[in-house]
Amino acid sequence: MTETDHRDKGFATQLINHILDDWKDKADAIFLFC
Repeated sequence: MTETDHRDKGFATQLINHILDDWKDKADAIFLFC
């Protein structure tokens, strides 16, 4: 669980966008499992 001071700042979105940007030219499909 995320600590309350760090919630609602978009960190998860930034992380997912970074992963997608890194892999967009390396893979035809991406499966994210959490």
